[in-house]
Amino acid sequence: MLTFFGLTSKDKIQIHEGIFSMVMHGKGGWTHSELYDMPIYLRNFYMNKLADMLSKEANAASNSINNGPTKKIYNSNFSSSPR
Repeated sequence: MLTFFGLTSKDKIQIHEGIFSMVMHGKGGWTHSELYDMPIYLRNFYMNKLADMLSKEANAASNSINNGPTKKIYNSNFSSSPR
């Protein structure tokens, strides 16, 4: 039975999934308790900022892989014989 101010089990799962993601991907920035006790508007703000940051990092990594050097560079001064 639902009450007017209660959260459904689906809502609770979404809240804890968001907290888990922020703890795991936040690089030690927050603890579970800090996020759980944080006002919802601040938690949503930081969650969106973290998602933007991770998206930018993924795009930068993808671009560096796709746009990496394709030519091999050889050193003409390299001598394979011992001196």
